[in-house]
Amino acid sequence: MSAYIPDRFDLTLYQNATWTETFRLHVGSASSAVQDLTGYSAQFIVKANPGDASPLLSLTSPTGIVVGGTAGTITLTQSVSVVNAYQWTAGEYELLVTDPSGVTSVVLYGSVKVVTF
Repeated sequence: MSAYIPDRFDLTLYQNATWTETFRLHVGSASSAVQDLTGYSAQFIVKANPGDASPLLSLTSPTGIVVGGTAGTITLTQSVSVVNAYQWTAGEYELLVTDPSGVTSVVLYGSVKVVTF
């Protein structure tokens, strides 16, 4: 895998709604070729504050994350009941991918908030 410079993208989830977010990784800039993610795994980690030891949420493929192979996509999904059970409303996240040789890279990070009604 080529070296990634992580992008920042802030997320908003809504109580009482299924959360689905799809990202597409490219080799280089967004206008370059799609990264083939065949054989890759992914992890999504939310912490209250960067550097905290315990995550508020941790998803790994294939549970909660689908890695889309040649399409270069990573899709995160949480059901309404899971989102509604969150005991937190804000945090910081990072999305990591691990290539077939075991090299892990942060590809996306930002803040995440859960809007409650």
